[in-house]
Amino acid sequence: MTEYEQFIFDLKGFLVIPGVLTPAETADLRDHLATLASDPESLPAHHQAPMGASTLA
Repeated sequence: MTEYEQFIFDLKGFLVIPGVLTPAETADLRDHLATLASDPESLPAHHQAPMGASTLA
């Protein structure tokens, strides 16, 4: 990671890296996220946390 990329990551909390995912992979992820947004109970119980709960052990 370059110093500039580290700065942007520290500033925004993420990096945009073009071409990492194929268009098909991106579409699959968007579909999955849309499902989770509309039906959060579809997430396996061991991956769920109550609203406002800490997810750190």
